[in-house]
Amino acid sequence: MIIQGVRIARPERNAEEAETPEVSQRAEGAPARDQRAISDYMLSVREGVHDRNIANFLGIASSWSYSDIDTFARLMHRRSVVRYNETVGVTNANPALFVDTTAYLVQSADKKLAILAFRGTGLQNTVNWLTDASAKPDAFLTAGHVHGGFYRAALVLWPTLSSLLGSALSGDSICEAAKKERASVQDCIQACRAYGEADQPGAPGRDTPEALRGSGRPCSPTERNKLEALYVTGHSLGGALAVVAAALLHVDPSMEGIRRKLRGVYTYGQPMVGFSDFTTRFDEEFGRKLFRHVYGKDIVPCLPPRTTGKFVHFGREFGAEDGGWMYRSKSASQVRTFLGSTLVGLLATIRTQLSGLPLLQWLPTRYSWGDHSPVNYLRASQTVPPGSEFA
Repeated sequence: MIIQGVRIARPERNAEEAETPEVSQRAEGAPARDQRAISDYMLSVREGVHDRNIANFLGIASSWSYSDIDTFARLMHRRSVVRYNETVGVTNANPALFVDTTAYLVQSADKKLAILAFRGTGLQNTVNWLTDASAKPDAFLTAGHVHGGFYRAALVLWPTLSSLLGSALSGDSICEAAKKERASVQDCIQACRAYGEADQPGAPGRDTPEALRGSGRPCSPTERNKLEALYVTGHSLGGALAVVAAALLHVDPSMEGIRRKLRGVYTYGQPMVGFSDFTTRFDEEFGRKLFRHVYGKDIVPCLPPRTTGKFVHFGREFGAEDGGWMYRSKSASQVRTFLGSTLVGLLATIRTQLSGLPLLQWLPTRYSWGDHSPVNYLRASQTVPPGSEFA
């Protein structure tokens, strides 16, 4: 496999951040709290427990996974989801096989937390659309049948991702692991800085181990921590790839240590991934950790259509309500045909855009393409539930 791009980013802190400590407000005027505790919060949540704060954090991350790596890493830093993180982006494209896949692996500075975010279908990426349309099922080893396009797209990244996850498990820097994975790195942003005492005149150099230790950031191999929690996320196609990646974790014997660290798979607008034989197998393996988020009448969770085979969901579904993501007892059901549901979905989108015309509001619309937009999932994920600990 030829890896087309392994990119590395370490966001740096600007002067304004150095002078103004960042805090997070509790909902409804509760006391402020240091946002650096958010990553600790993610470590504290037990596996198999859906947490609305984490659903919000990962909803934002999955929406921003469509951006470039530097923007993504800095967003994670500035939102304080993973402060002073190391982020590695892995991309592989083979248009002839309908594959163009990108994933970001984020590692916290203390090496205890990792987030794997898969990019979804790009609006102008024809190859992504062909990936989605390649619904002919493939055998997922001996574990049932899975959407062929999703399976191939995940497989092309898996050798590199599994290697990076192995390094994260050991407490090693994923940036250093990425450099070893590929001798020539396309883009390495050496912006890892130490703060606090290291910013004072006469202090050690900012990128030296002494400076990093002075800022409270572990960097010495003898001081390193090991991975405690892994979260996997993605929107749309990215959500489907997140599910396939989690399934690969559970069939790859070398990944046993990593899958024990898997706290949750949070997907957004995720289509169905496999037939009943696939979902039955992996519902037992990690179904209690799979949390699917569906905004409004989003049509994509109802795809692929029944004409391509009997695909089914597993895990638990959550819908966007006024108070944030709420559990739904009934999962999205498969549409009968792609053409018919698409026409209905487009009509719903038009109706939403022309809300000033009362006549259109009476038209029945069960599905909507507009509701699938990452903007809607971002908006829903920025809704703070009453009594929430973080803003």
